[in-house]
Amino acid sequence: MSTATSPTAPRTLYITLQYLRRDASGNKYHWGLYATSDTPPRGTLFHATDAGRQPLDLYYEERKVENPTKSKSMTVCVKIGDVSSTTAIHRCVSTVPLMSRSRIPAGERQWTCRVYVKEALNALHNAQLLSLPASVGSIERACLAVADAYLPYRLSRERPGVYNDFSWLRRGSTSRTIPMEVDPTLYYPSEMEVDSSGRYRSTRSYGSLMDVDSSGRYASSQSYGF
Repeated sequence: MSTATSPTAPRTLYITLQYLRRDASGNKYHWGLYATSDTPPRGTLFHATDAGRQPLDLYYEERKVENPTKSKSMTVCVKIGDVSSTTAIHRCVSTVPLMSRSRIPAGERQWTCRVYVKEALNALHNAQLLSLPASVGSIERACLAVADAYLPYRLSRERPGVYNDFSWLRRGSTSRTIPMEVDPTLYYPSEMEVDSSGRYRSTRSYGSLMDVDSSGRYASSQSYGF
């Protein structure tokens, strides 16, 4: 499958999906937003993580990243729009009422990294910081479809799929993954925790993307890192 090698558009916002594992409901991904700087692929990751906490005890995190494609678990990185200011993005997406039980979006069971990304996109659009190319529901379905389609290539040790345009939106709703399914045993990692060399600083164990057996389950558990 032919895609770009890295996010090359400056001051652009991407949705990132990183493969975690597969279960009966489909593939599990960690969702995030990635804004490139004036010198891509350098940029900033915005996401909900439970690193250092109990599973799904999520909190907002903003993190500088040298190159998101250095992540072993990165599956796809898809353009969602143009942005002018990382600071403005942070001010907006940090206000999403993450973990507020009274503010769980309609149709969702609880807060997850995916739900956070959807609410962050809505907030950016409503603040006129981002012009969405489709409805958030359509974007969600297309993200899952393109990630599911690209995953076999990624598991074959190919580079992550990077889309610097909106061609990925044509994937539509072909994904077999169930978006609302929540795995209460799943830890959401502090993804793309890299230093200036592109290597991970974290030694927390989540299992390597490449260590999966034919059933799609992890054959071993290793710490993230290169």
